[in-house]
Amino acid sequence: MLLRNRQHTLKDIFDLTGDRSDELTSTNQKDQLKKRMEMFLFNPKMIVSTKDAYDSATMFLKYEERRKSNMFLTTESELREFILKTLHVIGVDSEKSNIFATAMIESDKRGYTYEGLSHFKQYILDISGNVCLKNVRPKILSETASAAWVDGARALAPITAKFCIELAISKATKSGIGIVCVKNVTAVGHSAWINSSDKAGLGDNIISYSAPAGFDNFHLQLSSTALSKETLQSHMFNNINFNAEFGHGPNGKLTTKPQEIQAGKRQLPLGLTKTLGAVKGYGLAIVIEVLCGILSGSQFGPFIKESYELENESTNYGECLIVIDPKCFCFGFEIRLAEFLNTIRKLPPVDESKPVLIPGEMETFRLHLAEKQMGILYPSSVVEMTKFIANKLHIPPLKFKTLKA
Repeated sequence: MLLRNRQHTLKDIFDLTGDRSDELTSTNQKDQLKKRMEMFLFNPKMIVSTKDAYDSATMFLKYEERRKSNMFLTTESELREFILKTLHVIGVDSEKSNIFATAMIESDKRGYTYEGLSHFKQYILDISGNVCLKNVRPKILSETASAAWVDGARALAPITAKFCIELAISKATKSGIGIVCVKNVTAVGHSAWINSSDKAGLGDNIISYSAPAGFDNFHLQLSSTALSKETLQSHMFNNINFNAEFGHGPNGKLTTKPQEIQAGKRQLPLGLTKTLGAVKGYGLAIVIEVLCGILSGSQFGPFIKESYELENESTNYGECLIVIDPKCFCFGFEIRLAEFLNTIRKLPPVDESKPVLIPGEMETFRLHLAEKQMGILYPSSVVEMTKFIANKLHIPPLKFKTLKA
């Protein structure tokens, strides 16, 4: 169910949402919020079970992940141990190793494979080649009560992300909003797409958005390109062509072949063509580039290089993190958001076998599936990559269990 337990008092909900009833001076306001909560929480018609959606998504994911080839399962604990041992050998301290391992594991559990184990080899090469500096910390260059400019100092990307989001949350808690721009952020891989030029001009420019909704939540990560890195990588591993032209190859021609799109590093924006609204994806990418690259003092547009093109220098990616405290605005934010998400889920689907899902919900289902099957699935190419790492660094290989398609 959307709500695990319906026996919640209004005080529980106030605590849950961060709203404090003693701060609502108007009796009328209290009564309105009370009625709204009771209507949503205790009216069976307003509570939608997500079991059908979960079962449908689980079946789809199992089929999708196993249909092309045999898959291999490893447990989260074994994966963490392998990552920690690898990072220890190359000189990363235990605190940073744990943060790094958690980031990789959570990425793979949600299906963001481009940031997970499949790129672990490149992470190791980046650390060994000083593209990433393994034991440094980000530093604040300037700040106000609600904003900060940070130098990522070429630290490991998860370390920088943790530092900056905690800083933004701290500022939002005190002033209602916290904005942190950071330069010298490290990462692995950076595809690009074509606009009206025959050269790569912009990156995939990812947006990540999260909001709490009581016992529900909204989490979305998307790029301004029509094709995500995860999808491109999956099609490359399985040697599957796309059913549409999502990018340009090295020769500048549109192609459906993932290997050519990767080599050309020029993906199309959201919308694909002007007729289908690609100018909106183009504009969205520009906005993100300004916030993350221009504002932070990082590299931007076509000047950004792939990490494998560098040696002893930073990729100098930029990021912009914005945190808003909903308590500064309309009371009952979480319960209102939960009601909104529930309303969307209740919309009649075009296909009865495919219930309406919230954007980002499929990744949540992937997370549940990983927990249900007690591990994470990987293709044979990733298994071979982990064996290569173990052999080179003289550590025990990561254990996998074979799952037949």
